[in-house]
Amino acid sequence: MNADALQLGFCRRPATRTALRRFIADHWKSDVCQAMSDQAEVFVNALTSSAKKGEVVLFVAVHRGNFPSIEYVAHGLSQSGIATHALYLHSDPPQQVYDHALTLDSSLALLWQIAQRLSALPVYLQCHAKWIFLNAFLTEANPKLRIRHEIFDWMAPFIGDQLDLFEQEGVFSREEMHWMLDGEEQVRAASDGLFHKSDGPWVEEHVKKAEAPDLCVMPCPPKSWFRESRTPAPIPPEGPFRLVYPGQIKPPGEQRRIFGVMNFLPMIQSFGRQGVDFSIHHPIYYSPSESQRVFADYHREADGNPHFKFLPGVPLPDLLDHLVGRYHLGLVANFFDDDFAVGWSHTEECMSSKLFVYLAAGLPVLVSEEYRFMARFVQEREIGVVVSRSELENLVPVLERIDWSALSTRVIEARSDLHVDANTPKILDFMGVGEQP
Repeated sequence: MNADALQLGFCRRPATRTALRRFIADHWKSDVCQAMSDQAEVFVNALTSSAKKGEVVLFVAVHRGNFPSIEYVAHGLSQSGIATHALYLHSDPPQQVYDHALTLDSSLALLWQIAQRLSALPVYLQCHAKWIFLNAFLTEANPKLRIRHEIFDWMAPFIGDQLDLFEQEGVFSREEMHWMLDGEEQVRAASDGLFHKSDGPWVEEHVKKAEAPDLCVMPCPPKSWFRESRTPAPIPPEGPFRLVYPGQIKPPGEQRRIFGVMNFLPMIQSFGRQGVDFSIHHPIYYSPSESQRVFADYHREADGNPHFKFLPGVPLPDLLDHLVGRYHLGLVANFFDDDFAVGWSHTEECMSSKLFVYLAAGLPVLVSEEYRFMARFVQEREIGVVVSRSELENLVPVLERIDWSALSTRVIEARSDLHVDANTPKILDFMGVGEQP
């Protein structure tokens, strides 16, 4: 088997199918498949053994990083007696989360080989954007697999009608965008189920009305991960206000109209002028040397700005211990330029996984008003502060009006029914495992 033999029938244009086959061929890596044949055999045997003893779910992810929800779901299923096995295409999986997990060293050939050997079983697939084709890929390898697909970032509203601009900015090629958009249509039509995390107008129209059944699950960590600070961070005049952001960032100037909101340097400098302390944990998939190279501007800023700290990425749940009791607010806010080109339906309806990380650490949230769905979520539950661009640039008066004791109490109360454990019965039912009603 090789990439040229794949049907990839969901691609509407021959040129798109050719480009996708080329992409898959670049990640086929037959040599890795051969070198890891023994590990693959152990994995398949372990999964088969688990299936004979009881119920099992296979988790498949592109890499560990921006969407920790897959780990939350695995934890909930494991606590319910479901065996959990995982394949991570590009990175080492968190072994402590799953009963058995294997990294595929970026080899699609190895994923194909393993998938072909499996019996009919439920699969929790986490992938989007360029990797959306994995749904069709796994189905072609083994039509018996019952795939529930988690997509927390849909490219159709993200790109909107700006295909020309995205191509000009070098974000995606034209054919990459076509296979992403075609792939999303295929997923909505042919999956055994769709996981999503918001109920805005675009999702209502394009996901909830799709042929595939859907389930909305907020990406909140398990209750056992929750932290509660016994010594909250001091507020002025005992110390400065302290904000934190652990997540994606971009260097200045990189595809500005698309990803400029993730260039945090203007905000860092604004907070510094206001005397507000701000810490950023860069994503966990950057090594120290890569961080120094990719984020040189942030490291220079940290060296010269006493109000800014640029910290290594820390995986969950350990990250929670780095957040609890050290900060006043977790940030889900950005500076939006007038020529920001990402589709507004994507921006307005997004629901950040970081919001729930903050809640798990007992931290209230600071959110930009442009994130309308998330802002309403925060306001209705009284778990943070919604701000405009002008308020971000003059933040201290906003923070001085907060009743910190009442806000912290509300966070602890509000998160009590958001953790993944509260949703596990629905997830079990949706995955088709566990005791069915």
